[in-house]
Amino acid sequence: GSSQHSTLYLEKGKAVADRCTIVDNEVAGSTSTTVNHGAVFVAGGTTLRNSLVARNKKSNKNSGVSVAANGMVDNCTIVGNTCGSTTEFGGVYAASGAIIRNTIIAGNTNQAGERNFTLLDPGANLSNCCSPDDISAYGESNKVAVPEFVDAANGDYRLAAGPCINGGEPLDWMDDNSLDLDGRSRTLGAKPDIGCYEKVSGKLTVS
Repeated sequence: GSSQHSTLYLEKGKAVADRCTIVDNEVAGSTSTTVNHGAVFVAGGTTLRNSLVARNKKSNKNSGVSVAANGMVDNCTIVGNTCGSTTEFGGVYAASGAIIRNTIIAGNTNQAGERNFTLLDPGANLSNCCSPDDISAYGESNKVAVPEFVDAANGDYRLAAGPCINGGEPLDWMDDNSLDLDGRSRTLGAKPDIGCYEKVSGKLTVS
């Protein structure tokens, strides 16, 4: 039934969802024992990119992002999603073959506390990601840290400081036309930042 569906569902082909804001959705619970779709489902060669997934809620099962085989998540910020269960997750379900790069996964909760991953399969690959969970064994150059946001309590998940700045890896889709969620160049420093926003140095001057 419709209670199992995600807010954004990417299943087949080479579809790319770029610069999306998926926030404050409440997904009805599922009675299925096999369906683990979060607010976003990514699989089968599709990609979620430069997107914010935040403050989504689900009474049971996943409330964040579910990444199945050959699904890809690049430069996203997955934060503050909540699940009403004590056993399921608020953040990411990463199955074998899932690819997650340059992504922040933090501050997601269930009824037992912070729960950023329901499943982190040994066959999943995470690289240049940032999470307070120990993700060091799942790929190269992951940062085990709490990301430093401008004002997470009020929904500003732009970077203030910390290892996410210039902490990403250049990816094959990045070029002079690639933009972050704010519409700025995807790479403003020596390397791309981790997450959906690039850190802007200095102050904005309006004349």
